[in-house]
Amino acid sequence: MNGICKSMVGVSDSTALYIIVHANKGNPDFVTSCRITERVAEFVIQNLKAAK
Repeated sequence: MNGICKSMVGVSDSTALYIIVHANKGNPDFVTSCRITERVAEFVIQNLKAAK
């Protein structure tokens, strides 16, 4: 379904990040909503690595 994308990323042995993006029709990211979940996951992982 366009406009909705869900991704789950393991961030440790016991923790996962679940990202949901819901872009409405008319939003330029409607057909590429999974790109947003990828960018969010990358951002979180980079910040977790930097926090160590």
